Amino acid sequence: VMLPWELWLRTGDERVLARAWPVIERWLEFLESQTIEGVLEFYFDERYTAAVYSFLGDWVPPGGVQAGGPPDAEARFFNNAYRVWNVRTAARIAARLGRAADARHLARRADELAAAVHARFFDPARRVYVSERQTYLALPLLAGLGDAGLREELFLRLVADLETRRHVDTGIHGTWMLTRLLLERGRADLCALVASLRDFPSWGDMLAHGATTIWEQWDGDNSRMHSSFLSIGAFFVEGLAGIRADPEAPGYAHVVLAPCFAPGLSELECELDTPRGTVRSAWRRAQDAVLYSCTIPPLARATLTLPGSARVAAETHVLTLGPGSHEIRIHLDAPERHGPR
Repeated sequence: VMLPWELWLRTGDERVLARAWPVIERWLEFLESQTIEGVLEFYFDERYTAAVYSFLGDWVPPGGVQAGGPPDAEARFFNNAYRVWNVRTAARIAARLGRAADARHLARRADELAAAVHARFFDPARRVYVSERQTYLALPLLAGLGDAGLREELFLRLVADLETRRHVDTGIHGTWMLTRLLLERGRADLCALVASLRDFPSWGDMLAHGATTIWEQWDGDNSRMHSSFLSIGAFFVEGLAGIRADPEAPGYAHVVLAPCFAPGLSELECELDTPRGTVRSAWRRAQDAVLYSCTIPPLARATLTLPGSARVAAETHVLTLGPGSHEIRIHLDAPERHGPR
């Protein structure tokens, strides 16, 4: 479900969604066959894999081990919350394909599942879903669990945890979700914080121990060449450079620019090849200002959103840009919130 959506978002090619739709339908039907009272239950197929490596959830957060056997409460919640997110995304795909009845059915089903997952896994005394770890604070927001007030409460707890811990506390999937949520919520500064670290657990710690490929686990146990913690790569393009796609105008027909002027960095330049041409976003510091430049390809437009501490003429924080090259001097009233120490 998620990969076709992400491919469509970046290419604007609806054929990706149309070709994937039959598989999406069968996948969601299978999940329904494993659901009891709105909750997805533990399943595995002996023809494919042993139960020890099924229904895993977030894979090996810091301090974790590759445990087998039936899933614990964290894995059960993780898979159920992600399933809700899948159904919500499938509803958006159906709408894009003009399948209005499917879109309405899936949107209703997502809300029903979200209510069942909330009822089963939310702890009202602790005000969390299963665990206070970062993955289980971020995922409910992405899946749309609980009401808006609860989601904002969980986000503030997540931010406080990152500011205090100053490290990730997530496994392979949770790291992707954490990165995605921070970028969506305009907190690329927190991505900059964890990306700049050199002690455990961090990407810098892998480098300090001679890594030339990404490890499966933060501590280096098991595979040391794994497609695991690659999600931080989105931070460089979508966070520091701030080049993002817009689901209302996919394929970068509308480019969302939201750069992060991270402390500790003096300059940045990024080019992203898109179906409409190359998008360039660059900035460098100059005393109390940042000199920002960008290039928007033909047949595209862009919206530049500046950090809250930045301003141009008349306190403007959002600028609309057309095709071509643009240069803007941005004044910083205060430093960005976080960066390397």
